[in-house]
Amino acid sequence: MAAVLRLVSPQLQAVYLGAGAPQDALQQLQRFHALRSLDLPAAACPEGQLPAFVQSLEELTLREGVSPALLSALASLPRLRLLSLTLTEALPAGHQRQLAGLRSLEELHLYFSPSQPTAFQFQPSGLTTLTRLRSVLLVAPRDSMCQPLTIGPGMSKLAALQELQVESRVERLPPDLWSCLHLTRLDLDLDHSAGLPASPVPTTGAAVLPALRELRLARCRLQGGALPPALCQLSTLSRLEVQSCGLTSSAAHAGLPEGFSRLSKLEHLSLEANALCALPPALCTLPALRHLDLSCNQLAWLPPGLYLRTLETLLLSANRLAQVPPVLTEAASLEVLDLSSNPALELSRHDVTAVLSRMPRLSLLLLGKQAALDLPLGAGITAAGMHGLEWRTPSVAALVALGQALPQLQIDFEHTAKEYEGI
Repeated sequence: MAAVLRLVSPQLQAVYLGAGAPQDALQQLQRFHALRSLDLPAAACPEGQLPAFVQSLEELTLREGVSPALLSALASLPRLRLLSLTLTEALPAGHQRQLAGLRSLEELHLYFSPSQPTAFQFQPSGLTTLTRLRSVLLVAPRDSMCQPLTIGPGMSKLAALQELQVESRVERLPPDLWSCLHLTRLDLDLDHSAGLPASPVPTTGAAVLPALRELRLARCRLQGGALPPALCQLSTLSRLEVQSCGLTSSAAHAGLPEGFSRLSKLEHLSLEANALCALPPALCTLPALRHLDLSCNQLAWLPPGLYLRTLETLLLSANRLAQVPPVLTEAASLEVLDLSSNPALELSRHDVTAVLSRMPRLSLLLLGKQAALDLPLGAGITAAGMHGLEWRTPSVAALVALGQALPQLQIDFEHTAKEYEGI
């Protein structure tokens, strides 16, 4: 390794050391005074110490476990902006406060990967001195032996926090999460362990996540199969994803709160892999939707509504459609339509002349059946339910009519819309 490093320019700025790197590998880097980014196993740091020449680091990733001694040594990195740690055991009480001295820190990534059942804690109240911290990522892999993560209060006191991502089972989320004033992106994948905290009690002048633009809820618990009313107060929300959360909607159960229609800036909405039998009425009056993903539900029809007029992408794969929904004649701006994995759907010439030909901007139509062989939890058509179903393919007359009505249209029988980049 030393021979190789001698050939490298002293202006080297980024280094990745794999698990097989020599024990003295870190010391061999001392001639690279411009080093800004370092990714290495924690065991490569002798006796849990960091050499003085890495004080100029701006990005540091420590894999395979971090000792308390090494955590304390991080205080010697005054320029550090990004810190990524893999924790294999719970740190003693108070050691998280060692991070509070990293006053330049902007991004903190914590990965929990113990070799035996272990309970971890994340206490944001101990990081309030990090006035530049804008992004926090907390991840426990699905096959990890990490017990439900404890997240303490104080998230709202992280004054610069803009992005929070949690991919782990958690005991519960702190109630003050609703009060993060500068949070623009919230991503929660909780493995069905918990849901959003209780809705805040309305008070004069109090705002609920006033800057939030993107919210993703995956495998979160929804009380009563419905989204909480507090979401209707997210006036700046432009992207909402609710995936595999057990969201239900039928003639007797709305699923979405009545005030949901107040989300006038919502452009991207995904309700993939839930249990929707009918489209919630509050969704049908959204005025700015451009992308709507209703894949893997139990929908047999679509209602008319304002939501259709601005749609550019509509994903309806793996539902219970038997025909192209007639209301799509209102979707004059539609460019992408995914009808794949609807076993009972047979594209007829009537569908073409009465519906599809009246969508002049339609450029991609997906009619494949392969996606139904491996559907996610909550899909309307399960792999087991596929047994004995006879797939219906479009008639030649329908395809000829479609080609004549929309000569620019691409028809795909093999893929789903999500396999196309940018959709």
